[in-house]
Amino acid sequence: MAEFGRYVLHTMMRISMIRFLLLLMTATAVAIYFLPARPIYLNRDALAELSDGSTEDDENWKSYLGRNEYTSAAWTGIERANKMWQRKQYRRAIDEWWMLAQKFRDTDAALAALDNVARAEAELGNIEGCVHAWEITLLLPEIWIADGGYNLTNYRHDACVSLSKHYEFKGNDALAERFVSQALFQDTITDFCGVYASGVTMELENRLAALRVRQGK
Repeated sequence: MAEFGRYVLHTMMRISMIRFLLLLMTATAVAIYFLPARPIYLNRDALAELSDGSTEDDENWKSYLGRNEYTSAAWTGIERANKMWQRKQYRRAIDEWWMLAQKFRDTDAALAALDNVARAEAELGNIEGCVHAWEITLLLPEIWIADGGYNLTNYRHDACVSLSKHYEFKGNDALAERFVSQALFQDTITDFCGVYASGVTMELENRLAALRVRQGK
């Protein structure tokens, strides 16, 4: 009888955990869905987290990411440009990020540099410069970590989502649909938190369906 009681208790706990996870996924998706479909450049805190190499001090982590002298030089350049921005040398910092993106286009530092350009141009109110940085991001390859196949950046995915919101905000549903589709089926999100990734995917699926309905598809 005691063994049966423990079995029932264990089963109930498993069911409760599954229900909790399903509820959490649903709540996340609903919260994301009802957020305003507006470009991220309207966020005044866009530069709160400039991309830099500060998280790569640990030698084991550098090795895991495949860091070498070439890529380290790229990240050092980004940190130098970030300091220019902090000193309010705005255009100089943006020019430096662009140079780094071109020079190190085959590294993840190039994607980080373009992400900083987009954030900076947004802060300065240059929407066209912001959009241009996202468009160039999609011309560069996403950098994947060979050991395990993880993509820890999602720069291309984020650029697709931002462009889709930009064009939806502008009333161009066709282009908005194109970039939502790319974010869903080509440059998909990768995240260690499966609940968060599932919530983002559900929100994009809902937006894609709504865009297609508006276009009579």
